[in-house]
Amino acid sequence: MSSVDFRKQSIVGDRPSGLFIGHRGQQCGVWQFGKRLYRSLSLSCLIDWNYTECGSLEEYEASLAEHAPDVVLLNHHPYTLSWANDGLKPQDALALAVFHESSQASVEGLPRRLFDGLVCMDPTLSPPDLSILAGPRFIPQPVIEMPAEPEVFTVGSFGFGTPGKGFDKLCALVNSQFEEAVIRINIPRHDDPGMVPQAQVDGIVEACKAAIDRPGITLNITHDFMTEDDLLSFLSSNTINAFLYEDAPGRGISSCIDYALAAQRPIAISKTAMFRHLAGANPSVCVEDRGLAEIAAAGTDQLNGFRHRYAAAESGAEWNTRIKDALLRHRLSKQIPDGRGLNKLLDDRARESYAEAIALLGRHATDMLKRKIERANIQQAFGLDTVRRVAGQFEAPRILAIGSYEDTSVESLKALGYRIDEIDPQVNGHDLESFYVDHSCGREYEIILCISVLEHVEDDTFFIQQVRDLLAPGGVGIFTVDYSDRYPETKQRPAADYRLYFEHDLRNRLMASIPDCALWDVPLWTEGTEDFEYEGVQYAFASWVFAKLPYEPERNSESLVSATAVAPWKTILSKQQLTSTARHQSELKALRGHLEGKLGFLEAELAGERTRIDRLTHQLQMEDGPKALRLVLPFARVLRKLSAITSVTNSETAVPEPQDPSSPPQPVETRHTSVAEHRNSQQVARRLAFSTYRYTFRPFVRPIMWRIRTFLLQEIQADLKTIRAEVDVLKHEVAGANHRAALVSSDVTESVGKLALTIASKPRNGPS
Repeated sequence: MSSVDFRKQSIVGDRPSGLFIGHRGQQCGVWQFGKRLYRSLSLSCLIDWNYTECGSLEEYEASLAEHAPDVVLLNHHPYTLSWANDGLKPQDALALAVFHESSQASVEGLPRRLFDGLVCMDPTLSPPDLSILAGPRFIPQPVIEMPAEPEVFTVGSFGFGTPGKGFDKLCALVNSQFEEAVIRINIPRHDDPGMVPQAQVDGIVEACKAAIDRPGITLNITHDFMTEDDLLSFLSSNTINAFLYEDAPGRGISSCIDYALAAQRPIAISKTAMFRHLAGANPSVCVEDRGLAEIAAAGTDQLNGFRHRYAAAESGAEWNTRIKDALLRHRLSKQIPDGRGLNKLLDDRARESYAEAIALLGRHATDMLKRKIERANIQQAFGLDTVRRVAGQFEAPRILAIGSYEDTSVESLKALGYRIDEIDPQVNGHDLESFYVDHSCGREYEIILCISVLEHVEDDTFFIQQVRDLLAPGGVGIFTVDYSDRYPETKQRPAADYRLYFEHDLRNRLMASIPDCALWDVPLWTEGTEDFEYEGVQYAFASWVFAKLPYEPERNSESLVSATAVAPWKTILSKQQLTSTARHQSELKALRGHLEGKLGFLEAELAGERTRIDRLTHQLQMEDGPKALRLVLPFARVLRKLSAITSVTNSETAVPEPQDPSSPPQPVETRHTSVAEHRNSQQVARRLAFSTYRYTFRPFVRPIMWRIRTFLLQEIQADLKTIRAEVDVLKHEVAGANHRAALVSSDVTESVGKLALTIASKPRNGPS
């Protein structure tokens, strides 16, 4: 395919030719700016630049015929290149124009594009699409041999005598802050007196004089148009150079700061949008924050980073890279089948133009294609064709497909040998958020393909922010969506869709949530037919292709400062930190409760064992205690029985005396005694048993009992030792859990703190 040739051109690094177009006339800031820009671009070998000045469209066309450039860059201003005000888009070259009054509002509100692209020397811009090139300023060669600092505090300034320059305010400020000082202001004459009338200049001079009433303040105003070297000499001979422009939202960045940086003297500025690229200087150089003497005393160290980035060689190389990338995108767009770019409606014109891609789907995903709605297949054909073309920009591109189940474009790409990571619950169990959490660290993709998914996502803003985070710098997101410009009024949509998209939705709402991304090209969503019907709803398919900027806009970018969207990785990290903290605290609380309960139970058992041991020890030490009694009582019972048996035997064996028959019968003596006598016999037996035990058995029993006691104590002490060891282990676990809890709490606190600092620093199932 043609993408192969495109890739060879971008990787081999051929050197395209460029033609820089300026106007005639030297006493003009636009002319000066153009000459400096051309010299800066010429320092790089990426593009072979030529310079020419044209006063008419005929001269311009003659220059094109002579040089046959790949890129044309016009130093365009409506007053100096008026012959180009109707627009220029040559057939065989990329036409770019310098936009001198660029701002975030002005580039987003352009009614139409007169050129193929605009060059905006504004590093704070987040371009709405890639045809707007935003980048660093460029400064002249810095002064090397600095003159001696003046003995009297000297404030310098310069600029054409146009309204809002604030020269009179500067005079008033010096007058209020110094008893003795010199003010030097250069107000040069312009080539075109109609643009800067002399009466206007005279009025500024009079206002400056009227602002000074102290005799120690000297005012010097000159009107010579200085060369670049003369201007740098003028600025470097001052103590400080100050520019107090009135605020002018929507205006471009003023060039006076470029010269002031090269002069290598301290700079003081007012808080105006025209100096927004210096707003990040720290400590502040704004007169609203500090006095002129204080700013001068702080030196210029805080400005060194700006000097380095805006140096002619560094800036020229960066701009050549961006212009060359724009040329490559321009060539790719020319090769797109229907010639309408990548952001458009996929109607019957597209179905006819992408016939080759549709045939590839049928060849590589035959069975799958049979299950699809035929008129909806243009989405997959567009995805297949665009991935193959865009992949040629990158060396070994990493590709991610979101919602890849039953996607014929993904199936065909894999059949063609492309390696693709997939996200789909029915393929690998992942949705975008779970994949994002698991894989976002260190894993970025040059191409992310998402066909007919976004309209089925409830929170599409969050979804797109996650896609943005997964894109590598310069990476491309390729989407198709269900689209209808009539949706805001009708609110009609298929049941499976959360919404239908329309131009404002895609161009403003969603793109505003990813300010470091830009549309691939100027969208043509309103130029087409809504020619698809599903569930009784008439709508269209639209392609939505954007790229993550290969660079980060400066921190003070208007769009980034005003953007309210928070990068989802920060949101997810914050939620995870809070959830993790709560989970750890809950787990630690449960662990502590379990350990404390087990510890209390073991301590209670230990106390019971100690009581039992003490009681047993006491009982064993008592001679007449229960333990001794348990040994004696059986012996006493034996003696009592022996005594009873002996008494019965004696009575039975005795010879009875003969009786007189005439005498009355005598009662026969029974073997049973009275209750008192029985009790007395028991006491006698018990005393006898104790005496027998004490004198007969105890000498033998006592050593045995001590041995038994020693054995029992040893067993109990072993049990106690085991219990104490378990208690020590539990106490150690509790201490470890407390230590881990402290570490977790510390880590969470540190992570959330870093998260807060990071956030503060920067400001499916429908037709497929």
